[in-house]
Amino acid sequence: MNSQLTNHQVDLQDCTIFYQQSKLDSSSTPILLLHGWGISTEPYQEVLELLAQHHTIIAPDLPSFARSTYSGLISDYVSYSKFLLSFLSVLDLQ
Repeated sequence: MNSQLTNHQVDLQDCTIFYQQSKLDSSSTPILLLHGWGISTEPYQEVLELLAQHHTIIAPDLPSFARSTYSGLISDYVSYSKFLLSFLSVLDLQ
């Protein structure tokens, strides 16, 4: 089966965010998949592929996880939320 997802990356502040995305469908709201703490999007590949067959999917690796780089320490959810808001802004998503 051919993958419905393509690999992308964006630079934010002091980090690079790697993410996977399915084809954008302007008629629907994209699904943003946030992986669990201590892992990346890697274990979710099968689920992402299934969802991508019918929905627009955006699945970033959070800063310091897997393929996303960040040299600092993010110790709280507020800081992670700021990174996510910056990420969505760069992608021009509300």
